Amino acid sequence: TQASGWPRSLIEHWNGSAWKVVPAPHAGFADSLKAVAAVSPTDIWAVGYFQEDGLDVGMIFTVHWDGGRWSEVPNEQPPTYSSVFNAVVANSADDVWAVGDWYDIDREAVLTLAEHWDGTAWTISPTPNTGDFDNVLNGLDSTSSTDAWAAGTWWDGTKTQTLTLHWDGAAWTVVPSPNFGSGRNVLFAVDSLAPDDVWTVGGYYDDVNTTRTLVLRWDGLAWGEVPSPDLGDSATMLAVSALGAEDIWAAGSMVHAFGETSRSLTEHWDGSAWRRTPSPSPGGPTALFGASALSAWNAWAVGGAYDDSTGQFRTLILHCCR
Repeated sequence: TQASGWPRSLIEHWNGSAWKVVPAPHAGFADSLKAVAAVSPTDIWAVGYFQEDGLDVGMIFTVHWDGGRWSEVPNEQPPTYSSVFNAVVANSADDVWAVGDWYDIDREAVLTLAEHWDGTAWTISPTPNTGDFDNVLNGLDSTSSTDAWAAGTWWDGTKTQTLTLHWDGAAWTVVPSPNFGSGRNVLFAVDSLAPDDVWTVGGYYDDVNTTRTLVLRWDGLAWGEVPSPDLGDSATMLAVSALGAEDIWAAGSMVHAFGETSRSLTEHWDGSAWRRTPSPSPGGPTALFGASALSAWNAWAVGGAYDDSTGQFRTLILHCCR
């Protein structure tokens, strides 16, 4: 965040021994990057949004690393203003997807957004929406050019419900997904092990309006719930990273009891059950927004924590388990 209070993109790199800030390109008077995906050490994409001078709305923002520096890459902007990318996945140098949402003035609703990079340009790929109200895509993953999943939420006029879209190489389609509790079902992240083994995570309100973690698994035919521990007064999974059918990590935030501050949440799937694993929460309110598992003993989670002494949010990076 700048001294003015407006956000600016932050990029950091791990060189095997330390994290270091890498200069990031900026656009407008404010910008923010929300997701990153790599094809190779010299081909990395990050996506988010920026706010144009004189406009109090966001526009999709994409930057690329070529091994030497980060640079902005133009997008095909949606028909009307206010758009954001929330997730990105890179299959190859000429097969990259980004998803998010944009505001349709005519419909007065937020709609799903997907764009594809073919090695030359970003172009909008038509995506379906459910109902007459808001639709948002938060998470994305892919196993090939003919198999990609996007996950998020849609508003039916009274409550939010889970939303999953599938790409088969020709078109995006809505795939039915279950909902639970009294409402506010939201999916934030997705990771694919195979076309018939896909995981997505998020949260929902139970019957007493307590937020519970939500895990869904695709078996090639349908989405089904995978039970996860009920933790404290509130808990939500915001990220997932799958190494194998018996080794999956999820991260997010939780509140032990009403009135307490949020704490980091990490859970692990061993092939039979999800279990919470202890994770540090320095300072005040804490949340983890991203996760990446490289091996059974090498997993990372990133997010932020409020520093009570300075009144500012600070980056938070957790590493397990070496």
